[in-house]
Amino acid sequence: MDTLKVKADRFVFINDSAYYAKVDTIFVLPDTTDFYVRKNNMQRSQEFYRQVEQKMSKSKLSNLMYDYMFVQNGSPKTEELHEQRFIPYERETISSIGYKSLPIFGATVRDTTVYNPSKWTAPWNKVHIHTQNWIIRRNLTFKMGEHVNPNDFVDSERLIRRLRYVKDARIMINENPNQKEADVMVVTQDVLPYSVIFSPDRDNDALFGITSINIAGLGHEFEYDYIRGNGSDFFYKISNVGGSFIDAEFNYAYHFIRTGYGAFLERDFLTQEMKYAGGATYSRYTFGEYNYEPITDVTSTYTYDEEYSNLWLGRAFQTNIKTQLLGINAKTNAVASAGVEYANYFDRPQVSADTNYRYHDKTTYLVSLGLSARNYYKDRFIVEFGRTEDIPTGSAVGVVAGYQAAEFNNRIYLGFNYARGGYIKKFGYFNGIVSWGSFIGDNGYENGIFKVGVDYFTPLYTINQVKLRQFVDVTFSQALNPDEEYILNTESDIGIRGLRNYYLRATTKLNLRFETVVFTPINFIDFRMATFAFFDYTATQNIRNDFFDADHFMGFGGGIRLRNDNLAISTIQLRFAYYPSAPINASEGNVQVTNSAYLNIRDFDFRAPQIIPF
Repeated sequence: MDTLKVKADRFVFINDSAYYAKVDTIFVLPDTTDFYVRKNNMQRSQEFYRQVEQKMSKSKLSNLMYDYMFVQNGSPKTEELHEQRFIPYERETISSIGYKSLPIFGATVRDTTVYNPSKWTAPWNKVHIHTQNWIIRRNLTFKMGEHVNPNDFVDSERLIRRLRYVKDARIMINENPNQKEADVMVVTQDVLPYSVIFSPDRDNDALFGITSINIAGLGHEFEYDYIRGNGSDFFYKISNVGGSFIDAEFNYAYHFIRTGYGAFLERDFLTQEMKYAGGATYSRYTFGEYNYEPITDVTSTYTYDEEYSNLWLGRAFQTNIKTQLLGINAKTNAVASAGVEYANYFDRPQVSADTNYRYHDKTTYLVSLGLSARNYYKDRFIVEFGRTEDIPTGSAVGVVAGYQAAEFNNRIYLGFNYARGGYIKKFGYFNGIVSWGSFIGDNGYENGIFKVGVDYFTPLYTINQVKLRQFVDVTFSQALNPDEEYILNTESDIGIRGLRNYYLRATTKLNLRFETVVFTPINFIDFRMATFAFFDYTATQNIRNDFFDADHFMGFGGGIRLRNDNLAISTIQLRFAYYPSAPINASEGNVQVTNSAYLNIRDFDFRAPQIIPF
């Protein structure tokens, strides 16, 4: 073994890993290990930070810094490694908390002294109203007078970054002459809150939407969607009401698909330290539906009125339970939750004990018990084009049981879920779930579901000036002893992007989705460009209806995505697609301009207990 003495403020490169020595440090290494030491002469280089922020892949230097910030031993850094920034201060008392809001354009949280906007963007910095300090303060899990807790600091950074109107956040501890005290500075950078959305993903067939996601710096969000046929949809959302971490949303809709109003409250287990979660929903809508008859090729319409409410509450208990086989580690919560769901229908289609089950009045009581162990790692270039992304790792196992009192019959429900995911060195990110659930009625098990889902993406590959990832999603769903009415009204989404309004019923579904994304160095007026290609395939079968034989559907294509991380608008996407086979009566989106959605990665927390959907 060799002893390597490294002075403070130096980078040490050992094999393919990078380390930073904040203080004088001694490394003990095998004498066959390759290493070299480099002074940290990057701290005040505006050009360096500009390249890191905007053109991560354009130089060896920025790639090394990218690896240093987000990669450890070939894998993205977990929160434990990011906690090391705060460990030297964990015995100190927080004496003050300051707030610094950076301009939207021309600044970076990595060096708050940098300010270099263009002549086109500088005016926007002057008129923007920054997020109010007290709004940021409500998202912190620590306060003055407490000791520095690295877990709380990392959680707070993640909670602030989850806010749609915040681009990035960094918590810093300034040197204090009194070494027993810590001066904390919370640095945030907003995004420009105004946007126009193409084809909003609100399940309302909207043409476009107009939004402001940070009204007067209060963190309030407003969205207006214009619906085909001269309809309207209004949404108003308040995140973290009163510092309670409860999100509230109100909706008023006036169009064929949905007319009425709804109010929603939700508090999730956002961190492992949160003890309570819950939610409440009340809505009264008149829904419009299309009824397609394939034999006559005639489409008719009908409406029904639904009053719906849902209330649930969850309690988490920290435990030391360890089950390596299931991926449950020491940082584990045992979670118990209970909920009641009520649905009452008016002006509905004709119902009986064995017809139109989806329109039966029903009240469902559910309870769940489970274990949850989770963490997050920091990465980039997954969906965002360079912004810090918090990716969940961990596992969760739970059972759900309940009782449903329906209009014509009563029955018991039993279900089971197991999910696990994380980053595997040199393989990529894997996130899988197995679910089983079924009602138990007079005829035994009925209307059950068995489902397996896997989400995967590769490590980030760098080739010259481009970065590349491959995404793969696989979902298999099998209905267990279904009755015809239950399956006829089961969710019919087959997972092929660009297809809608089709006629399909199935008891079995296998969906494969592949997408290759190439993040290019092209930067046009701060809009970064990525190209993508996709292939979607779905196989279906219906064992209860001879009309639907085994069938195969597919679509493939590609396009470009443009994104400016300083704007609230999600990525602008131009997609071209071709569908060799599609379901009956499907509308094919061969050419579409949309705003691609954020990647919805399955987390390992517990939410409202629910009946497993098909």
